[in-house]
Amino acid sequence: MNMRTISPGNLVLKPMDLWKDQWLLLTSGTMDDCNMMTVAWGSIGCMWNRPFVQVVVRPQRHTLKYIENSSCFTLCGFPPEYRDALKHLGTVSGKDRDKLSETRLTLRPSERCFLRPTTRLPSSWSAGRYTASPWTPPAS
Repeated sequence: MNMRTISPGNLVLKPMDLWKDQWLLLTSGTMDDCNMMTVAWGSIGCMWNRPFVQVVVRPQRHTLKYIENSSCFTLCGFPPEYRDALKHLGTVSGKDRDKLSETRLTLRPSERCFLRPTTRLPSSWSAGRYTASPWTPPAS
């Protein structure tokens, strides 16, 4: 499968289809030590004239420590024939095994990383009450 970069300004998609039916693969860490998980929830848009994506990761997910210890993460979309691999990566923990090697996917370095984790909700968060850490958008 050939990877291709799509500029955020040229991204055309059906957001509900992307999150609900297609899914994305979130990967964070380094080439030597990383983990990934399937995400089927989130939002994509524009804030302060810059593209953004928001995903929610449960505190008990093994991938969260990689996101918290990294300056960025990647999100990749795949054609339908990779659905079984995405299902596997979203249901099997990488804490005690190399779940990527159990799929037909291979790890490739990201050429650019636009995103970085910026907000963490407290564990006592409940609907209607939330906090967000201060954040300044990156320079153009």
